[in-house]
Amino acid sequence: MKNTNISITEEQRLNMPFLEYGDNIKVRVVDFEKFTKTLIEERKTKGMSMVIELKAIKIDKHKELSDTISWSKDSMTSIYYGIPFGLHPDGNVKWRKILLQEFNTFNLTRPDEAKQWIVLMMHPHVKGTPFEGADPVFYVYDADVEASLTTKKAMMTSEAINKAYKMKKADTLSFHRYLGINAPLEITPSRIKNDIVSFAMENPEEFMSKYDDPNRNIQELFNSARALGAITYDLDKGFIFKGTFLGFTDIEVIRFLNEDTITLNAINSRVDELDSDKEKFNTDKK
Repeated sequence: MKNTNISITEEQRLNMPFLEYGDNIKVRVVDFEKFTKTLIEERKTKGMSMVIELKAIKIDKHKELSDTISWSKDSMTSIYYGIPFGLHPDGNVKWRKILLQEFNTFNLTRPDEAKQWIVLMMHPHVKGTPFEGADPVFYVYDADVEASLTTKKAMMTSEAINKAYKMKKADTLSFHRYLGINAPLEITPSRIKNDIVSFAMENPEEFMSKYDDPNRNIQELFNSARALGAITYDLDKGFIFKGTFLGFTDIEVIRFLNEDTITLNAINSRVDELDSDKEKFNTDKK
């Protein structure tokens, strides 16, 4: 799992502490000492580690990765994110080069590593930075963030499985169709329920999104009608019900049926006529 988000807000950028560097030509350079303190306090407050890992997005087994970066500039504030180490004869700043390999570790309690990280968290080569380029080379692996994401996913998976397991039998067939699961050769309540529970385990986010969809009833009806042939689709004509044009996309159809209750009820009646398996789900017997 790749954590691609680097937490720095626009407000932080606008209020970034800086020092002026240079003689005749002065440039704004991020105040590493002050911003390091801010980063450390933020992570302490959140109970996070001071160690951050930067890893290559793509690893070539036949070629060792080596990438050198030096600085980037925030166009909003004209602040440079780089480590200066002197001036060129023309007065321009000399920027230290940072060598990156496939795996890189930065401890914020070590001043030099903290400086390097501050440069990197604003560089186009790193995914998730405010200045992320079109083809970033590295991503941030933060063990604390990863642990949090894993916990959230586990909790969502548990909730999804629980909701799937507790679904009323009468609700499962239409929801099974809405999930887009291929129907088994022999449709039985136990097989349909098993499919739904398995889907919840493997795709908890999608399951919860569809389970809590405010238009779920219409979505279920639409997908049942499609599965039973009551609604047809043609690339040129879109979705059609008994000669009535419903829309070219799922979204258009749902919007149409939300507004046209007569057509909605007609589709519902037709689905009831065609759905020979529905009777199996209208009894408390397994």
